[in-house]
Amino acid sequence: MGMVEKELAAGDDEQQIKKIHEPRPLGTEYFYLSQQINDLRDRMDAKFDRVDLKFESIRKEIAGLRKETDAKFKGFREEVNARFDKVDEKFKDFREENNVRFSRMEERFDARFGRMEEKHDRLENKIDNSIKWMVGLLVTVIVGFVAIYFK
Repeated sequence: MGMVEKELAAGDDEQQIKKIHEPRPLGTEYFYLSQQINDLRDRMDAKFDRVDLKFESIRKEIAGLRKETDAKFKGFREEVNARFDKVDEKFKDFREENNVRFSRMEERFDARFGRMEEKHDRLENKIDNSIKWMVGLLVTVIVGFVAIYFK
């Protein structure tokens, strides 16, 4: 039992065997590998630096273009605003003229409508009076016929 206890205390036999048969890199191989890794890292850093520089130059170019376009469009905006102000002034005068004309037309319409209402009221009174006269005449004729008939 002593041997089994030692094996259990030492660990798994299969793991021990695998450890023994795994190839172990030597110190020079580690050195060579670390040089390759460092070289690769340096190259990647250099590429990223170049990309950063390119992006920075593009950002500066875009900023310059933005300044130029803002200065082109600023003058254009001022010119367009001036034209719109002129057009707005013309329309303002036109609106004021039309408001005055519309007010006069509204007054004339109100006056004509008032006269038409008066004529309508008079006509309505004439019709009412005519209806009353016809009803009265009809009643008189009927009463006359009844009086003649029953005599």
